[in-house]
Amino acid sequence: MPKQISALLIPLSLLAACATPPAKIEPTPVLADAYTQLTCPQLTAQYDEAATKLADAEKRQNKAVAADAVGVGLAFIPVSKFTGDAHEEVALHKGQVATIRQVQLSKNCVRLATPAS
Repeated sequence: MPKQISALLIPLSLLAACATPPAKIEPTPVLADAYTQLTCPQLTAQYDEAATKLADAEKRQNKAVAADAVGVGLAFIPVSKFTGDAHEEVALHKGQVATIRQVQLSKNCVRLATPAS
């Protein structure tokens, strides 16, 4: 029986070590203080920059997820454990995008940036 449990736990522990899909990554809380003194056009520029960085980080994270799927499927090795992933960047930029959006709303900025999808 212990061998059967070990045979199940090893693949499960490897799957737990895999990169997290971007949609499942929670945003890092970002203080609004960095954005409250900005004008609406400045906020839009900051939003666009953060959204671009988020999109890039999500692409890299998706590649890490795909590499892990292949690595675990072929050799039970989560590749991102060795190559890294963009988890922290995705979380940070998600937090920035959300915070900037909230500041834009609080300032009644006319042209709000479109939420990143």
